[in-house]
Amino acid sequence: MCTAGLAGNPYSVEFTHHRNLCTAILKRFEFGGQAMESKILTEVEEMIGEIRAQQGRAFDIKQLTILCVSNVMMKVLFGRRLDRSDPEFQRMVSDFNTAMANNAVELDMFPLLRCLPYYKKKMADVVTMVERSHDFIKVKIAECRQVC
Repeated sequence: MCTAGLAGNPYSVEFTHHRNLCTAILKRFEFGGQAMESKILTEVEEMIGEIRAQQGRAFDIKQLTILCVSNVMMKVLFGRRLDRSDPEFQRMVSDFNTAMANNAVELDMFPLLRCLPYYKKKMADVVTMVERSHDFIKVKIAECRQVC
């Protein structure tokens, strides 16, 4: 049985199966439950403490917010928060943000642009950043396996 999709087109069986699988995985990670709420509240308390520690001085709240949100994801994935002052963690978050900022829609629309030197350099930089992020995640997975 297929349910109605976008613009009245029916969802395929594959889509329905994929959606059910994703929902089951998210439930396994406790999305939507009390445990997720406590993880977020813990990080919000850390963020408020950091804001208070600035004692009214001007600072970049964007970086703090990004690190706090990233820490919620790290807590879900690895079962523990990471230190915001850890240079590897900061670099991984910075690389990810830079990669997302450098995502060029025109490359999706016109793949031949990837042959131009400007876009080649941009793509190479993004690939390097993604590889560093993957290496960081692999190290954290290895650490989790040692603990478990």
